[in-house]
Amino acid sequence: MQFGGPDVEDGEDLYFFTRLKKKSVNGSRTDCRVGAGTWQGEEAGKVVVSRNSREKIGSKKRFRYEKDKSPHDGCWIMHEYSLNPPLLPQNLECSDLVPCQIRKNDEPGMENSRNRKLTNLLLKKTLISQHLLSRVTDTSKYKKINHSPSLD
Repeated sequence: MQFGGPDVEDGEDLYFFTRLKKKSVNGSRTDCRVGAGTWQGEEAGKVVVSRNSREKIGSKKRFRYEKDKSPHDGCWIMHEYSLNPPLLPQNLECSDLVPCQIRKNDEPGMENSRNRKLTNLLLKKTLISQHLLSRVTDTSKYKKINHSPSLD
């Protein structure tokens, strides 16, 4: 059986609700353990704003599944969404309940968002360079410059 059951296709996102668990009673840190692995936070979180009013309506955090010596280490990405607390009703009992989205990570070797951004930047620069070089058709009119140092 695959993750998410027999009806989930490869590449399909999985959605679910989870209850946030505190590491300690008075602490603010969340326990991210699951089974023998853990969800490692990759960023502090991004603010989500309303398209119309530009008001903060919540946040989105990205996590990567880690379990040493497992074929699933780094292969799953989770996005956790939370609503801005002032927008929730005062008597709501499930303020620690958050929706999550999980998907298979296409690039499990990417350790963090900085590496992903750097890889994307290098890929874009390479594509731009290839595009510019493809536009140069006749190089015979350009003078070759020798950059070797002279011993004279």
